[in-house]
Amino acid sequence: MMVEQEYAKALFELACENKKEDKIDSNLNDLKSILEMELEFKKIMISKSVNRDIKKQMINNVFKNFDDLFLNFLCVLVDNNRFELIDSIIAAYNKLLNDSKSILYVDVKTAKDLTDEEEKKIKMVLENKYKSKTIIINNIVDQNLIGGIIFSCKGKSFDISLKHQLDVLKSRL
Repeated sequence: MMVEQEYAKALFELACENKKEDKIDSNLNDLKSILEMELEFKKIMISKSVNRDIKKQMINNVFKNFDDLFLNFLCVLVDNNRFELIDSIIAAYNKLLNDSKSILYVDVKTAKDLTDEEEKKIKMVLENKYKSKTIIINNIVDQNLIGGIIFSCKGKSFDISLKHQLDVLKSRL
């Protein structure tokens, strides 16, 4: 198991023990948004030249409205010089949370927005394939596809787009 997955698992287990899975998820997502907007803050947290106590003081000041369990977790990351893993930890935590709730996110790439009817049909097919999972579809419009569809979930893709079929035909010629 990779280090970031171990941190995410530890955080998830603590969150479950304290019945704060969704609260910690919300804090993680808020942190992610803040770090995307405040690049300097992330650089400071990752920097080896900034004192750990100063970093922890900044965390407690900036995120004072966040859950104490979450703040302690961020301080552990600082103490262990692992803050650079935060993006991967957030992704791993979200996966653990979604798995615990039997939620499966599926990216569906199409040439144009799916209609409600098309989305219902796709969802029904996926629910039959992934029984006991709640399917949440993220429709991504890619006008380069021409037609057809590309499904992506759990790191795997299934491409039945017209562009893919043309590429296969082109490579055979």
